Amino acid sequence: MKKLNFWVERPVYGKVFELHVGFDGEETISLAKPVEFEQIERGLYAGHKPPALELSPTDAQALMDELYRAGVRPTRMEFSDGALAATERHLKDMQAIAFGVLATEVELAEQFKKRGKQVSQHNGAHS
Repeated sequence: MKKLNFWVERPVYGKVFELHVGFDGEETISLAKPVEFEQIERGLYAGHKPPALELSPTDAQALMDELYRAGVRPTRMEFSDGALAATERHLKDMQAIAFGVLATEVELAEQFKKRGKQVSQHNGAHS
């Protein structure tokens, strides 16, 4: 079974990325040739031309992974907005808990101080 592969190269970290596409066969490899463009009038394009490349979901993921490996990052990831909001809510909750515990500790220390007792810093025991 042939497997579609992608290779992305960035020569000397230049301003371009070179995309190579090929099928791995059992004994040979098939490499894609450079894409050719056909110039047509805007009004004649009806959207029924064959695509330059058709990708399965697995192949599309492989292309994205290879671009990521080469240093390309999405400008915005829609799905991560919800995750970020959830993380921010979680952080707010954790801050509330931490500051609540700290306030309780400070209040207890003040009460011990008023009663003339010391709070040990090592094990939480008081004398």
